[in-house]
Amino acid sequence: MKEMWNAREIPTREYREMRRTVEERIKKVQRKTVVRPTAEVLAGLTGPQARAAWEALAEAKENDRMNAVLRFLFAAVVIDESRAPRGKFDYGRIHIDQNPL
Repeated sequence: MKEMWNAREIPTREYREMRRTVEERIKKVQRKTVVRPTAEVLAGLTGPQARAAWEALAEAKENDRMNAVLRFLFAAVVIDESRAPRGKFDYGRIHIDQNPL
C-alpha cells in the first residue's frame, strides 16, 4: 500500500482510508489474541500428585494459574447443539481441541 502511495498510484486520501481500515482490522485481531502461557505454568502439576496439586490450587482459589494451565493445554472447547432428550445432558456434544505440546 505504501509502495503504491510512494509511486503516486493512489492519492493520499485513499491511502489514509486504506491504512485506517487495515489498522482497525489489526486492533480487532489483537484484542482477540490470547497469549498462551509457557510450560513453566505446569510446574508441580504433573506426575502422580497432579490431582492433589490441582485440588490445592482450587482450594487456594488460584484461579489465574488454573486458567493459565487450561489455556496452555487446550486450544478450544466446542459445545455443539444437544441431541439428547430434554432433561438429559449430552456429553457427546463437547469437543475439546488440545494444543500440541
